[in-house]
Amino acid sequence: MKKILTAALCVALSITAMAQSGTNSPYSQFGLGTLSPQSSSFNRSMNGLAYGFHEHNQINFQNPASYSALDSLSFIFDAGVSLQMTNFDENGHKKNANNGNIEYINAAFRAFKHVGVSFGLMPYTNVGYSYTSRSNVNPKPNPSLPEPTYSNTFNGTGGIRQAYFGLGWEPFKGLAIGANIAYLWGNLERTVVNSYSDSYINTLSKTYTYEVKSYKADFGLQYTQKLSKKNAITLGLTYSLGHKLNSDAVCNIISKNSQ
Repeated sequence: MKKILTAALCVALSITAMAQSGTNSPYSQFGLGTLSPQSSSFNRSMNGLAYGFHEHNQINFQNPASYSALDSLSFIFDAGVSLQMTNFDENGHKKNANNGNIEYINAAFRAFKHVGVSFGLMPYTNVGYSYTSRSNVNPKPNPSLPEPTYSNTFNGTGGIRQAYFGLGWEPFKGLAIGANIAYLWGNLERTVVNSYSDSYINTLSKTYTYEVKSYKADFGLQYTQKLSKKNAITLGLTYSLGHKLNSDAVCNIISKNSQ
């Protein structure tokens, strides 16, 4: 029980750390942002192996049926962090960005015979970008006259987090089923500022904010067939319920002039 409470406390303390964006990519300006990898470091080291994987000492979040294989003598606590180094180069403009992020924090244990339980916290999407585009107001400027220019500045922050609880059960030898139920929440903010070199033209700022509160349900199945005393093959299948995310969007528009 002490180990369970300790793991739950670590998960709760990590919510604040996950509030910061874990990316710096202009591609995160679309939709809900950049999707985070829904896998552990072990899955990634195995080239993404997940659906048919189960082990007594590893947490396979991608297929909850795998929880049924957890060791009865072990309480597993797993956490992962990442460091992203990005270099952008376009039309001679370069930008370097470094981002660190908590990828996941989860725990798992065997609750009963052939029944395993897992819970944890991980990011679902990340939004983080900041860039500016500049151009002439007149597409064909007169070189003998000063031409006004304009710039569009794009900024975005936020992301969606998920806290999940999962259960895996092996009702028959070799056949396991499971489910993950997750609560999704988060805030996204995107800002577009349109400004001109001519001070007589108003600067227009648009800020879009979204608050997301929803759920996610994933189901998994695994079937293991013995081939020999030391070898076996496992087939895995997962299914996720599709539905619309509940989101309240607010748009604030500010027009101002320095004159």
